[in-house]
Amino acid sequence: MKVLLLITVVAYAGSTPTIVQPGRILRELADEQDQLLSGKIVNGQNAQITEFPWQISLQQGFLGLIWSHICGGNIIDGKWILTAAHCVDGQTAGNLRIRAGANAHAQATQTVSVSRIIMHPQYSAVGADGYPNDIALLELSSSLTLTNGGSVNKIAMPDAGENFDYKSCNISGWGLTSGGGSSPTNLLYVTMQVITNSECRTRWQSVTSTIRDDHICIFEETKSACNGDSGGPMSCLDDTRTHKLAGLTSWGASSCDGTYPSVYTRISSFRSWVSEQCNCF
Repeated sequence: MKVLLLITVVAYAGSTPTIVQPGRILRELADEQDQLLSGKIVNGQNAQITEFPWQISLQQGFLGLIWSHICGGNIIDGKWILTAAHCVDGQTAGNLRIRAGANAHAQATQTVSVSRIIMHPQYSAVGADGYPNDIALLELSSSLTLTNGGSVNKIAMPDAGENFDYKSCNISGWGLTSGGGSSPTNLLYVTMQVITNSECRTRWQSVTSTIRDDHICIFEETKSACNGDSGGPMSCLDDTRTHKLAGLTSWGASSCDGTYPSVYTRISSFRSWVSEQCNCF
């Protein structure tokens, strides 16, 4: 099957991009093929999993035999994964697993099934609303083994209201290299600057005005989070040099070419909700 048939790439002069939630595209692809999909960050660099040990691959099963990468996710506790709600909207826990501890999502040092999905109750799949509350928790059937300095470990949650404006942060994942691009298997990352929500609204104003306070945006021309990176991390160092989970990849332009900012769920806006659900930090 041709990936290009399922991904809208806007290429003509004076056009505006289609807004997409990348995880939905890989789920559609996974439903129609019997092989593992992989991918990467646009114009990114090869990553070592020990640099991003909280990064997991969320995978969807087909007849319990074939597993396809559909989204990224983040270890926040041995039994809990934080990802985007649109990655699991309409899914059943029994059809999902996570893989952790390897650069390639087709490999892993630890593989664990998902036992429960907790989507934010006010998540909306309506693009005109800006896909609000795009966040979900996955409870695992058994605990991951976490090791400081190893390939599987949790990431710290930000404080409520913590601000990352103008910080250089990393985004990582296995998304496609471009809208309709190639899909190598190695984990990639790019370092980009967080921009203010005001600047994000300005850059998106010709397309949409729905940049919400609980969004956080990252932007650098030619670099982007792309299809399959949904639910993956925006990780930032705070003033104590601690890696914090600042955002979850939520939505962006279908062309994945860095013309528009990538939009993330702002985790500091949801710290209380996450804590109430998992009681894990």
